Amino acid sequence: MRVLIVSQYFWPEYFRVNDLAIELQKTYEVDILTGYPNYPDGNFYKEFLLNKKKFEKLENINIYRVPIIPRKAGNKLQLFINYLSFLFSAIFFGTFLLRKKKYDYIITFATSPIIVALVSIFLAKLKNSKHIIWVLDLWPDVLDDLNIINKKSFLFKLFKLLVVYIYRNSHIILCQSLSFKKEIISQDNKLKKKLHFFPSWPEDLVNNDNSLKIVNGKYDGNFTNIVFAGNIGESQNFDLVAKVFKNLNNHKIRLYVLGEGRGFKKLKELKFRNNIDNLFLLGLKKFEEIQYYLSNADFLLISLQYKKTFNSTIPGKFQTYLKYKKPILGFIGGETNQIINKYKIGKAFNYVDDQSFVKDVENFFLLNKKIKINISSFDKLLNLYSKKRFIKKLINIFENLNKDYFYKLKIITDSSQINYKENFILSGLNLAFLGYFSSKKLLIHSSMMVWPDGFLKSRFLSNNVKKLPGRDFLKKLSINTKDIKKIIVMGKLESISKKYLENHFKTVVTHIDLPIGDLDQFKKYIPKFNKDEICIITLPTPKQENLANFIADHQKHYKIFCFGGAINMASGLEAPLPNFLSKIFFAETLWRLRFDTRRRLARLLETLFSYTKGEFLKKFKKITFYE
Repeated sequence: MRVLIVSQYFWPEYFRVNDLAIELQKTYEVDILTGYPNYPDGNFYKEFLLNKKKFEKLENINIYRVPIIPRKAGNKLQLFINYLSFLFSAIFFGTFLLRKKKYDYIITFATSPIIVALVSIFLAKLKNSKHIIWVLDLWPDVLDDLNIINKKSFLFKLFKLLVVYIYRNSHIILCQSLSFKKEIISQDNKLKKKLHFFPSWPEDLVNNDNSLKIVNGKYDGNFTNIVFAGNIGESQNFDLVAKVFKNLNNHKIRLYVLGEGRGFKKLKELKFRNNIDNLFLLGLKKFEEIQYYLSNADFLLISLQYKKTFNSTIPGKFQTYLKYKKPILGFIGGETNQIINKYKIGKAFNYVDDQSFVKDVENFFLLNKKIKINISSFDKLLNLYSKKRFIKKLINIFENLNKDYFYKLKIITDSSQINYKENFILSGLNLAFLGYFSSKKLLIHSSMMVWPDGFLKSRFLSNNVKKLPGRDFLKKLSINTKDIKKIIVMGKLESISKKYLENHFKTVVTHIDLPIGDLDQFKKYIPKFNKDEICIITLPTPKQENLANFIADHQKHYKIFCFGGAINMASGLEAPLPNFLSKIFFAETLWRLRFDTRRRLARLLETLFSYTKGEFLKKFKKITFYE
């Protein structure tokens, strides 16, 4: 299988997309579509400009680079131009460079900005590939939190629509935190089935060389030595960090900052303007030097602004810090804050205001010369965030996406064909069933069977099979009361209909009324079913089938009839179609429009459109019917 990864950043720039590509190329043919390397200092790498050919391959990975406008100093305008240049260049030049290539999967490495996914979506449609997006920033909310675009503005709302479009045009959405999953579901609940937890993993830093010496500021056993390693930008909240360490100037506590970024110059100015002598800005370091600092620190600092999007984020450096088993100092909220404190791997602080925060940190160091940490928790978390584990998970996702599912549905025309000693789901084969299957709103369970309910039976079944409306099937249905002791009805059930069921089946009928809603609202009402109980669901399709599927996936015993509104007609509550009209095409459907006309007409048009689309796309070839 062939995989294309679309990322604005790639080796020799360092991002985890490098690891992703290297691991996947052990199993698949992997190509990269990326730009000219210029991160983080904003200028194209000299080594790259001198010998571009050298950077066309990494191990067995083919790298296709498109020209872009560099980030330069990284102000808002320059970044905007840089991002747009990659978007248009990747679509224009990328289409040409990859013109002879075919891909099974196209992966978007979606750091900011998420609009890079538009390149992947365009290529996926062009090459009939499946699109997977790895979401590492919550757009467009992060723009509001960074005061780039106001949440109430038209541009923000436009971005919101664009992001939902990107998610809907992704077969799989990989989320770097559990909070990301919740946030994405809040944008569109239909995305729920696409979401997978896929966090960052620890970076593979090189040898642990303790012979290296500190250059700017020496570790001193008389000091508490704290290290921050990573990007320095607006989101890292260094305004607050500077205030904290200015306050700690006289407490023999030092902070070593390794790394650069758009906020580095501003942090330098803060240090010298406020005489923060215990803050050492060391700039970019080689991995072996970073290794030394992290290995010998007393605390490792992780910092992000205390805002909604950042509270949902687990920064990549967090997983790397875990490798060193040093107490983690968390100037961070949300999910990362909870993990640090829950697993006792350091101390994460909550935020109310700057003054209170600075005081809380000071009190912590005055009262805690040493902090107790749970060493075993580091190993638990390292196992949770294992690179090997999540690459294997991604490969499994690929394999499942690649399966072309075919379904076998048994046709039930008589109650004698039902084996009540086995689990089953029984539903009506009609326009709604087929339309919602076509639009993927109805999933066919392995234990599902159907009776020939609608006029479309002649399209799929032999002429020997006669149409059997739900009310008639129910009237002819008989059960053995020796095997079945109870019927549980889930959904709406009028008292007349309940009496009808009790008289018809000569057994106990229990009714569980369900609220208006979806499967998430129904779950808490589901009882535990015994092997001598039948469940009848009276919800409209596809809600009843999806509820039945959930029960089947979570219970040992289940015998489920998806009857929808058939009980009301069988009991006489809703007048059935007169016999003289029964053989007229589409008459049953039109007759039922007399009741709840607006809702039923909307459903009819929706399912008719989906069914027609399914016929055109030959989706029903995946279903085999047998008697």
